Amino acid sequence: MKIEIKRILVPTDFSETSIYAIENASRLAFKLHAKLYIMHVLEESPYKLVRSEENPREKVVYQKIIMDKLEKLSQAAEEYKIEVSTLLGEKKVVKTIEEAVKENKIDLIIMGTHGAGGMKEFLIGSNAQHIINDSVCPVITFKKQSENIDMHTIILPLESWSSSLEKLDYLIEIAKAYQSQVHLLGIIESRKKPEMRKVLVLLDSAEKILTEAKIPFVRKVITSHDVANETLIYAKEIKADLIAVLTEHESVLGSLIPGVLARHVANHSEIPVMSIKPSMYHSDHVNIQKGWVHYRKPHSNINQ
Repeated sequence: MKIEIKRILVPTDFSETSIYAIENASRLAFKLHAKLYIMHVLEESPYKLVRSEENPREKVVYQKIIMDKLEKLSQAAEEYKIEVSTLLGEKKVVKTIEEAVKENKIDLIIMGTHGAGGMKEFLIGSNAQHIINDSVCPVITFKKQSENIDMHTIILPLESWSSSLEKLDYLIEIAKAYQSQVHLLGIIESRKKPEMRKVLVLLDSAEKILTEAKIPFVRKVITSHDVANETLIYAKEIKADLIAVLTEHESVLGSLIPGVLARHVANHSEIPVMSIKPSMYHSDHVNIQKGWVHYRKPHSNINQ
């Protein structure tokens, strides 16, 4: 199934990390001839000083300040010769982004994240982790160190289940844009012949797809129970620019545990990570209510 990335959403809290994400999203939008949406959510804004429902006048002033900040980011992004619009949400962050994706038919989310360490990652308490887990479109996460990324080297871990190939549809779009080489990393967790056969069949299928798409690739097979760490070690070894993972039913220690690989890699990788939800093409069940956001094209009035 051919996938086109034509609408990219970047949530921002105006932090340095999120600014890096906007810069990288702008560059990708230019390469893909895509439209960029830059979004801020008032509900949990670091600039929110008052409860807006208690002081309507201050709410208007506050909104104007935020819109001016978004305008400056929009103008900077437009230097990449792309179409840019800004969105201002007023609900909870995760819910607002979910609605924005549906309403604007977003194909990809790009966002900055600070990651997590220790047991904190298993609590799934951050907005970033909820967005990665729940998003119906792929999410690329950047850290502060990930500025000015050219995604020339991409890692695709393949495990013993067929949904792993769903990552290829999106990677082909990015690989063509950056003239990337894809590293197919076959991970065999068990020496049992059926499991080994599944991984090898997946690798053969992936090779065929990439060959037809004229994407250069490298094939590597490893045996390990520590899928996440092996992926990160290999990524560092080849100086990868992007890792693609699935956000649910990842295979770890011989059992299927939702999101463990994706969560671990997204939290601990200094390399950008693309998290993809399997079978997302059929995710029309999301219930969205309209009227959730102040939508503004560049240079238009806040009330429009």
